[in-house]
Amino acid sequence: MARVDSKKLRPSVPATASTGSSATKAPRSGAPRAPARRSSTYDAVKPKPVSMSGRHRAHDAGHAPRPDLAAEVQAVRTATSAGSSEAGLGRLGARRRSSVATTTGPITAAQWSSPREIVGRLTQNPAGEAGGVNASERCGPANLLAASLMNGPGAAATTLRGAANSTQLSAAERTSLRGIADRVEARTATFEDLSHAQALMYRAGNNERMANSVFSEVNTALVAAGQRAEAAGDTAGLAQVQADSNLLQRTLPIVDAGGSLSEADRSATQAALQRYGAPGVLTRVTDPQNSARNDWVLRGGPRTDDSGFSDRELESLARTSTGWAQARNMDTLSTDRPLRTLLGDPPNGLANGQAATMRVAGSRGDADPNHFITIGRQPDGTPYLYNPDPARGDHVLVWGDADVQRALARYDTSRGRVRADGDGDRPNVVITQPHAPEPHAPAPD
Repeated sequence: MARVDSKKLRPSVPATASTGSSATKAPRSGAPRAPARRSSTYDAVKPKPVSMSGRHRAHDAGHAPRPDLAAEVQAVRTATSAGSSEAGLGRLGARRRSSVATTTGPITAAQWSSPREIVGRLTQNPAGEAGGVNASERCGPANLLAASLMNGPGAAATTLRGAANSTQLSAAERTSLRGIADRVEARTATFEDLSHAQALMYRAGNNERMANSVFSEVNTALVAAGQRAEAAGDTAGLAQVQADSNLLQRTLPIVDAGGSLSEADRSATQAALQRYGAPGVLTRVTDPQNSARNDWVLRGGPRTDDSGFSDRELESLARTSTGWAQARNMDTLSTDRPLRTLLGDPPNGLANGQAATMRVAGSRGDADPNHFITIGRQPDGTPYLYNPDPARGDHVLVWGDADVQRALARYDTSRGRVRADGDGDRPNVVITQPHAPEPHAPAPD
């Protein structure tokens, strides 16, 4: 399954193309080239691509994804139950060729007593279609759920109930997620339940998209509207399209740069974007990695299952679901080996029960930090590394000091998988500490 993610794709600025011009800027290396098409007097929004983290990691060439790796899962089960070296070394869920699918069926009492036996079989890729609606995009929520499970079923149930409070979910979805939380707490949930919980957590947290990611689709719709008005002799419609074209040529470069708009321009731009298929509240927010910069996002539009999580969305979902989250820029940990610093001494090392989720390159060949992973410590202090969609040679879960340090050698440093976003900033690390609900005090006599 393609791996995700993270700060939304940002094909940048609309070029302020002069009326009637057919010139297009060549995309930078690695950016998709827009198909050539005829110029139009309404061609207001020609995006020039800018480097930024993408949502997907392409599969290794020659190996198409398979929805169900039943044979591989069974091999891991057999190895674990037999006490093989793979289990004994603290590794579960090796990726050999294609995406590793989540195990199916009930979760045993023994697995509930040892959470890594669950998490090591839980990826963002469900076996079959159940819960797979946003599988390629949900590595962020998959990590938050896994970190909670590593602290026990009580902590996981608390996290799911917190996510179920999201107003992004329908009443039926909130009820469904709370039902899964109840079954997790009662230790009766299945692996299918956990896959479905990932899908619902994704929907609970996926609440924005970068405004400049819609420029191309808005441009196409605007040109088509102008052509329809011309063909129909619709003078009023033609005037509206031309007015919108003039407005967007003026405001969208400002939006792309994160600049300031007057309320009148913000409202008019939001209305124009909605007329051409990009609804949502146009909102200016602070860049999560650099408080001196700003982004424009669209919030509250129709839900989609095909956009990766930003660091901002992950932090928000973490805070909603676990009750506490702290975002720190990777550079504040270490400029050399930030991931290993998380397992060191205070002030940067994680406390027992804490987890740090961050974006790295999904594989060494990826240029962008496009995939979330988690480094954490179980309540007893055991360190672990979780990857919900491992690249070839990775594991879903690694635990124990020696094995985690060896595994981190594949990730840490820029020669591993630590990458900067297109704006030059390295991603944030979102730290959580999932916990079980506080026990109720006994009722007074």
